[in-house]
Amino acid sequence: MQSQRNSLEIYIDRLAGDGVYPVTVRVLETNQSARSSMVLTLSSVELADAQRWLAEGDADMPAVQDFGARLFDALFVGPVRLLYDQLVGDPDRSPAFWLLVGDPGLAQIPWELLYDSRRQSFLALVAPFVRGLAIENPARSQPVDAGPLRVLVASAFPAGLENLEANDEAQRIASALRQTPDGVQIIELAHATLSRLQNALREAELGNTPYHVLHLIAHGYADSATGASAVILEDEHGEADVVQPATFAALLSGLGIQLVFLNACSSASMPASNLAPGFAQALLGVGIPILVGMQAPVSASDAMLFTAELYGSLADGRSVDGALLDVRRVAQQRSADGRTAPAIPVCYTRNMPARLVDAPASKPAAPAPVPVQPAAPSTPTTTGKRGLRRLWGLAAATVALVVGIISGYVSMRDFFCVPPVRGGLPTILGGVCDAIAPQEEPVVVVAPTATPQPRLTGDFKIAVAEFAPAGGASDAGAKGSELAQQLYDQLRDDLDAMASAASVPFSIDMGLAPQEVGRIEGNSYQAQVDNAVRRAREINADLLIFGNLDVSPDKTVLDAYFYQAPTQLHTAEEMAGAYPLAHVESPGNVLDNMVTSSELRSKLLASADGMGRFLFGLGFFNRQQFNEAARWLAEAEQSIPHESRNQRAVVELFLGSTAAQLGDLPLAHQSYQTALELDPRFARALLGRGQIDFLLERIASGCAPGATDVAVIQQALEAYQKALGLTADPQAAIPTKVNFYAGTAYLCLAFAGAGDENWELAQEHLEAVVADYEATGNDRLQYLAAQAQARLGARALSLALKDAGAIDEVMLAAAEDAFDQAVMLGRMPGETALNELWLALIQVFQGRCQAAQTHLQAAEEAFAQRTALDSASAAYADFAAQYRRLRDERIQPLLANKCASSRGPGDLVAFGGEDLRRLSMAQRWIIMAGNPATTDLGARIVRSGNRP
Repeated sequence: MQSQRNSLEIYIDRLAGDGVYPVTVRVLETNQSARSSMVLTLSSVELADAQRWLAEGDADMPAVQDFGARLFDALFVGPVRLLYDQLVGDPDRSPAFWLLVGDPGLAQIPWELLYDSRRQSFLALVAPFVRGLAIENPARSQPVDAGPLRVLVASAFPAGLENLEANDEAQRIASALRQTPDGVQIIELAHATLSRLQNALREAELGNTPYHVLHLIAHGYADSATGASAVILEDEHGEADVVQPATFAALLSGLGIQLVFLNACSSASMPASNLAPGFAQALLGVGIPILVGMQAPVSASDAMLFTAELYGSLADGRSVDGALLDVRRVAQQRSADGRTAPAIPVCYTRNMPARLVDAPASKPAAPAPVPVQPAAPSTPTTTGKRGLRRLWGLAAATVALVVGIISGYVSMRDFFCVPPVRGGLPTILGGVCDAIAPQEEPVVVVAPTATPQPRLTGDFKIAVAEFAPAGGASDAGAKGSELAQQLYDQLRDDLDAMASAASVPFSIDMGLAPQEVGRIEGNSYQAQVDNAVRRAREINADLLIFGNLDVSPDKTVLDAYFYQAPTQLHTAEEMAGAYPLAHVESPGNVLDNMVTSSELRSKLLASADGMGRFLFGLGFFNRQQFNEAARWLAEAEQSIPHESRNQRAVVELFLGSTAAQLGDLPLAHQSYQTALELDPRFARALLGRGQIDFLLERIASGCAPGATDVAVIQQALEAYQKALGLTADPQAAIPTKVNFYAGTAYLCLAFAGAGDENWELAQEHLEAVVADYEATGNDRLQYLAAQAQARLGARALSLALKDAGAIDEVMLAAAEDAFDQAVMLGRMPGETALNELWLALIQVFQGRCQAAQTHLQAAEEAFAQRTALDSASAAYADFAAQYRRLRDERIQPLLANKCASSRGPGDLVAFGGEDLRRLSMAQRWIIMAGNPATTDLGARIVRSGNRP
C-alpha cells in the first residue's frame, strides 16, 4: 500500500546580489508554493569544517547540530518556513524533500545536515532527502525496449592502485537480485577503458538490448584546488586514465542508461565553477535520470553495517528512498561516525516524487542464483520469467525494486578514495531514490524534466503560444501557428527597438518561438487559462500570450490574451492573472480568402505596437519603477484602437494601480472609473474604485469618532459586495480581495465608534484572507495575507489598550503573533519596518527591553532597504515621516523610560509625556501613532498601493 506523501521541491536560485539567493518551494502533490530569500551567514571556514567532518568524522554532535540549524534557518524563512511547517505537521502525509540548486557552488554544501532545531531532528533522518539540479535545456533519455533489466558492472584496476574486488561485488548484486520476478541480466566488464566501455554500450544498443544500469567500480578523484571530480579508468596499457565528467557523460549520452552508479568516492562532489561540470550536472544534463554518489569516505565496518539494513529494507518492499532513509537512521544510531555518516550518501534525480513499491505477497523459496556473465565474448543468459506478457502492475514493482537494490548496494562497497599517487580510504555509497514514473512498458522511464529548469532566463520573460483553433477545428491550426509566429516576430523586433531607444534597465527574453511553446487549449476559457498557467510555469515565463482563431464562412476572429504570472510581482501578486490583449476580426474565411488573410494579419501586426508599449509598462511595473510604468502604459492606451474597449479597460486598470502605488489617489480613481465605463462588469476595476473611495474618506477623517462619514464607508462595502457578483477570472481572487477590503473598512468603522460589532466583522473578514492563503499557498495572496495579519495585529493591540488603567495581556499576545506573521509574510521593506516597530512597542509593554531593541534594529534595517529603493517620491516622504514619528516620538521615549525604570509590563505611564491611563482608546492611538489613519490602518495601504 503506498502511503500518501507531501514532496517539497526546494529551488535555490543563483545569487541575486548582496548575498541573497531567491528560494522557491512547491509541494508537488498540491502545487502549493511559497517564495523567500536565503542569506548564508556561514563562513567559508565553517563550510570547509563541515566538509572535513564528513571526510574525517571528527565533529562533535552539538557542532553538527549548530551547523545544520544555521543552514536550516537560512533556507527556511518567511513564507517558505510557513509552508514547511504545514508540510511536516500534516498527520496524514509523510514529507519528502527534493533540493535543486541553480548555482553549482551551492551543491558543495552538505545539505543533508539540515537540522530543524525546533523539532530537534535532521531532515535526512526523518524523511527521504534527495537532490536535483536546475539544468537549462537538458537532453531527454530514450526509453528502452521491454525486457529483462540489464546491468553492466564495469570495473577498473589501474596499475599502482589497489585492486577492487569487482567480481565479488557483481556476485553480491546478483545475489540481491535473485528474487526479481521479471528477470535480470548482469554483465561484468573488467579492466574498463573508455573504448571498451563505449564498445560494450554501443553493441548492446545496436543489438536492441541496451543497458539500463551502469554500475561502475573505480577509484575516484577530487581536485583539492577546484573541487572538480573525476573517475580513474584504465588505458590500453593498464595505467591510470583520469576521466572528467564531461567526457564520461558524452560516452553515455543517448544509450538508454537510466541509472549511473558511481562507486567512487567524491564522485558526487561538485566543482566551484561551471567550467568543469561535476558528474551530477554532466550526467543529468545528457538525460541520465538518476546518479548516485558520495560526499566522503566511511569505514569498511560501517559499509557492512549499512548493507544489512539497506537490503533488509528493500527485501521488505520498501522503496529505495525509504531504504536510504533507513540506512541513514542506522548510520546515525550505530555507526562509528554517527554524527555525520548519514550525510555521506548523495542521490541526484531529474524527477520527483519517488514511487513507493508494495511489498510482494510472498517471497519465492530459495530461488536459483543469478549468473554473472562476462561482457564479451559470451552471450548473456537471462534468469527469471521471460514471458512476453508485461503488465505494468508487476513490471513497475519489479523495475523499481531491482533498481533500488542495485542503487542501494553502494552502501556495502569498501572503496578507496585516492588521488592517483597514493593509497586510499575505505568508503561507501548508500541508497538511491526511486525515480520511476508509471508507463505502459516495464522499463525505467524518464519523467518530464524536473522543475524549475528555466527555459527562459532574462529579467522579463515573454512567450507567445500558437493560437488555438476555436472548437478544435484542425484546418485552422496551421493558420493559427502562422499568425502567432508573425506576431512573435513583430513583437520581438518592436521590443528590441524600444529597449535600445529607451535604454531599458532590464533584459527581455523571447527566446522561445511559438512552435516551441505550443498551443494553449481548453474546452472552456477557464480551462484554457489553467493550461496557460501550467505552461508558463513549465517554461519559466513571466508573461504568456495565447489565444484562439475562430474561422467561419463569413467572418474570422482572433482573440489574444495574456497571462501575467506572479513570479515578478513581488508586492502585487494579486495583479497576476489572465487579461484580454487584442481582438481582431475580418469579414470572410481566412483559410480560403486572401483578402481576409491579409487584412487579419495587418490588423494583428498593427496592434503589436500598443502591445509592446503595454508590455514595457508591465516590465517597469514588475520592478516597482512606477513613474516609468505610468509613461509606457499611457502610451499604450493611446495606441490601442478606440473600439477595443476591453483591452483599453485592462490598460486603465494597470494605470490605476500604478497611480495608487505613486500615492495619486484621485488619478487612480479616474483610471478605475474609466475602466468601468469601458467594461461595466470589470470586477477588478470596481474593487479598485471602491477602495479608492474608502481611502480618500479614511485619510480625510482619520477614522476618528465624529469625523468619519460612515455612509461613504458603507457605500464602499456595497461596491465590494457587488464585485462578488461579477464574472471574473479566478486568478483575480476577487472573494479574497473583498474580504481584505471589507475587513479594513470594518476596522475603520470600529475606530470611528460606529459599533462594537465592527471589531468582530473586521476579524472575520481578515481571518478569511489568511485562511485563503494558508489553504492554497497561492503567491498572489501572500501580500494580502501579510496586510491582513498587520490589520489583525492593529485590531488586537487596540483591544489590548481598550480598558483604561490596564493592558489585556491575552490581546497583547494575539497582537504580537499577528505582527510576527505579517513580518514573515511581508515582502515590502516599508511594511516590514512599520510592523517591526509595532513589535518593539509590544515588547516594551511586556517589559522585554532586549527584545524590543532587537525589533527596533530590524525595523531600522528594513527602513534602510526601503530608503534604498526610493527616497525621492512623495510616497516615500509620507512613509518616512510616519516611521520617524512612531519611532522617535513614541517608541524610543517609552523604551528609554521603561527600561530605565522598574515599572511593570502593565504600566501605561509616560508614553511621549502622556499618562495613557487617563485617555480613551482612540486618544491612546493618537498619542501612540499620530492617528489610526496614518499608521497601520491608514496611509500604509495608500502609499504601499494595494491594488485590486
